[in-house]
Amino acid sequence: RGYKPYAYENTEEGYEMAGKNLTNPLQLTEKTIKDGQKLYASFCAHCHGPEGKGEGSITNAIYGAVPSYSDEAPNRRGNRSMSQLEEGHIYHTIMFGLNAMGPHSSLIRENDRWKIVAYVQKLQGKDPLHTKKEEAKEDNKKEDSEMADAASESNAK
Repeated sequence: RGYKPYAYENTEEGYEMAGKNLTNPLQLTEKTIKDGQKLYASFCAHCHGPEGKGEGSITNAIYGAVPSYSDEAPNRRGNRSMSQLEEGHIYHTIMFGLNAMGPHSSLIRENDRWKIVAYVQKLQGKDPLHTKKEEAKEDNKKEDSEMADAASESNAK
């Protein structure tokens, strides 16, 4: 009933593989980002803060210093900063948690996790709408160019 197995284990290797291979499957729109913002406010802002700067309302010492999404100091798994985290890293962390953050996979549906990921990317200073569109355009240009080259070679013979 709606359960989909998750292919990446809760290990450092699983985290790295998710970061390398997972991309947001949703068709991202302004509405998707707004939905992600609302979900973030419900599930994330109490620790990460409303603007993702790690200044949430939970200040118990057990949680330590919650990092800012715009942080550029490499201090995360894989010696990367919070601003360098890829979609798959963020999704994997929502699934399993990391450090003092607990897992949220049973609390947040898959599509909603991806909406949060898109919003977190915005907090990182990225533009998930622009990035997806530009990647698709580049892929299309490359394919068109390859097809044109193949057609030229074929006609030359």
